[in-house]
Amino acid sequence: MMRGFNQVGHDAVVVWSPDFETHVRDLQAQLESGCTERPQASFQKAEGIYFSWLDAPKWKCELCGGRCRFR
Repeated sequence: MMRGFNQVGHDAVVVWSPDFETHVRDLQAQLESGCTERPQASFQKAEGIYFSWLDAPKWKCELCGGRCRFR
């Protein structure tokens, strides 16, 4: 089962899940961790996997190791 999330660049997090119900829970977990929804819809479904793009928290950049220095 493909499921997870990853920071992509300094300002984005992508979340992927195998079904809609799981995706809703995975998105909620990322929003609770400090991610925010993007102004434009970012939801996609491709080959049976659900994807969403979120804005990464500015104070917790996985690439910088802390507060983002590039945003």
